[in-house]
Amino acid sequence: MTRIHQLGYLKHFNFQSANLAPLYVFFVYCCLITLFMPFVFDGIEVVSPGQDNGTYAKLHFSLKHILQIIYIALHVIVIIILKTISNRFLFLKIFKLINSLILFVSIIGFWEFFAKVSETYAFPSDFLYNNPSYAQYWLQGIRLNSTFTEPSYAGAFLGASVAYLLYSRINVKLLVIAAIALILNLSGTGLVSFSLFCFFSLLIEKQNRGKYIFIIMMFILIITVFISLIGYKDLMYDMLIYKADSQSGTERSSIILFTINLLEETYFLGLGLGSHRCFSFLTGMMANIGIVGLLLFFWYIFIILRPICKSRNRYAKGLLAFDISLFFALCIAIPDFTFPVLWMSIFLTTIISSKLTSSSEYKRKLFVLYKISANSESWFMRKIYKLF
Repeated sequence: MTRIHQLGYLKHFNFQSANLAPLYVFFVYCCLITLFMPFVFDGIEVVSPGQDNGTYAKLHFSLKHILQIIYIALHVIVIIILKTISNRFLFLKIFKLINSLILFVSIIGFWEFFAKVSETYAFPSDFLYNNPSYAQYWLQGIRLNSTFTEPSYAGAFLGASVAYLLYSRINVKLLVIAAIALILNLSGTGLVSFSLFCFFSLLIEKQNRGKYIFIIMMFILIITVFISLIGYKDLMYDMLIYKADSQSGTERSSIILFTINLLEETYFLGLGLGSHRCFSFLTGMMANIGIVGLLLFFWYIFIILRPICKSRNRYAKGLLAFDISLFFALCIAIPDFTFPVLWMSIFLTTIISSKLTSSSEYKRKLFVLYKISANSESWFMRKIYKLF
C-alpha cells in the first residue's frame, strides 16, 4: 500500500531537480572567478563597465564584483523556485502573459514615439529613463525606445517578439503591432537578429519549408513597403548598411578587437563578472568568466532547451524562436549579462522545459504501471491503474 500511495503523487513530483546541477556548477565557478581573478590580473587594462564608450581603466577588485555575485545569486534562487513550483503554472496562462508583455511594450513605444514626432513630449521620460549608470536620454532621434534605455535593447526584445509570434502563429493582430514597433524602433540589432533567425529557421526546417519561405518573404515584403511609405528608407540604410562606418561602429569594432587581445593575455580564464564590458555578449562573457564559464552557461541552456526542441507544441516552438532571435541580438550588440530580457527568457524557458519534462516523465511512469497491471492477474492492480 505504501508503494501505491507514493505513485499517487506522480502528478505533483518535479522530475527536473537533477537538471539543476549545471546551474550550480556555473554559479560556483562564477563566484570563484569573480572573487579571485581581479587579484590575479590586478592592474590589467580593461573597458570599465558603466563608463562611456571606449573608456579604459585599470582592473582592481571593488564592490561591483560583490554586487555581480549577489545579482547572479538572486537569479539562481529564482530559477530554483520556478523549477520547484513549475507545475502550478498553467501552460496557456504563461503565453498569455508573454503576449500581454509584448502588447504593453508596443503601446508604451507608440506613445513615446508619437510624443517625439509630434514634439509635444507628453511622456513620463523622467520616470522610465532614470537609470544614471547608462546616462541615456530618450530623445535619441526619431526612434522607438519604449521602456528600454537604448533603441538596440528595445530592438532585441521586439525582434525576438516578432519571431515568437510569427513562429507560434497564435495572434496575428499582435504580430502586426509588434512588427510595426520593430520598424519604428529603427535598430539594426532588432532587424538583423530577426533576419538571422528567419535564415536559421529555414535551414533547420525540414517540413513545410516552402510554406515558411513564402510566409517570411511576404512578411519581409510588407515590412519593406511599410518602411518606404513612412519615409524611413534612407534612415534604414544608414542604420543597417553604413552603421559600421559611423563613430559608434568604429568604437565597437575597436573594443571587440581589444577584447580578443585581452582574452589571449588572460589565457581565456576570465577576469570576473563586472570586470570588462565589450559590445558583444559572447566576447564579453569570455572576457569575464572565460571559456569554461561560457561552456557551463550554455550547458544549462542546452539542458532547458532540449525538451522544447523535442516538443511539437506551437507555443513552446514560439518560445524557442524568441530565444534564438534574442541570442543573435546578444551576439550582435547586447553586451550585458544583466540584460533583463535575457533572464526573463531563461526564467520562461525554465518553466516550460520543466513542465514538458514533468509531463513526459509522468506519462512514462504511467506506461510502466500499465504494463505491470496488464501483466498482472490482480484485479486490485488494474483498479489502481484506472485511478491515474
